[in-house]
Amino acid sequence: MTIKQYAIGVDKKGLDLLRKEDKLSPESLHKLRTSTKRLRSLWKLAEPEIGTKKCKKALRSLRDSARMLGEERDLKVMRDTLALLEKKGDSGKSHKSVQSVDRFIASQSPNGKVKNSEKMKLLKKAFARDLKKWKSLGKASKGIRLDIRLAETYGRAYSLNIESWETGNINTFHKCRRWTKYLRYQLEALDIDESPRLKAGLKGFRKLGRALGRRQDLYVLRTFLESSEGLRTKDKSQLIGLIEAADGKIVDQSRKLSRSVFAMTPAEYQDSVKAELRKCGLL
Repeated sequence: MTIKQYAIGVDKKGLDLLRKEDKLSPESLHKLRTSTKRLRSLWKLAEPEIGTKKCKKALRSLRDSARMLGEERDLKVMRDTLALLEKKGDSGKSHKSVQSVDRFIASQSPNGKVKNSEKMKLLKKAFARDLKKWKSLGKASKGIRLDIRLAETYGRAYSLNIESWETGNINTFHKCRRWTKYLRYQLEALDIDESPRLKAGLKGFRKLGRALGRRQDLYVLRTFLESSEGLRTKDKSQLIGLIEAADGKIVDQSRKLSRSVFAMTPAEYQDSVKAELRKCGLL
């Protein structure tokens, strides 16, 4: 399967989902947001061969589509994060605080589903437009230098990983997570069954992406708590304490994973991925 064929399949699945549901469940929201990110990663992979102008236009449309779903998705993520924190809480006070904050968040989205006809129309247009763009691509989509493009994505994630640990900046960690996920999605679009090494690397990128994702979820919840005026101070304090404890454990896990995942320099990764892609018949 080519990158073009894979992207067309992602667009079609997104459109099918939007046609089947008049309301978007939290699970559907997650699938659609993930689809937009997969497609963005593929446009980045194909950009040098297809053209920067065309790719930037596609990337902008997909980014705007993901943002339309951001608020509802954040509410769902915060409630899921609260449920995990509740399991780790060791007192009745923390349980009461979790329940109180959960009710407050639930009140922000009482139905738990997105029903906005205008938003649904815009999403359908975005996926249909992206599908049309991929279908219109000619021979350029077949000439993608996968080893170079994958190494470029790896290099961006590699640099952000170093910067994030040096600065401790949560926004840099978030950028590192984004580019790590782009690399994961790019690898998932390829038939790499003949390369145990690439498959092992993909597994590592998935693990690191999930760990950094949990950090981001905690950050989103903390930001919400600190900015919300409708919550009791003691509830905020209880939850922030649980968030800090959970974040500390994730930091230790993320540090170990990042050392393993980014053990190679970008140049070493390109040499390695080039050899592995040849084994898979992709170069």
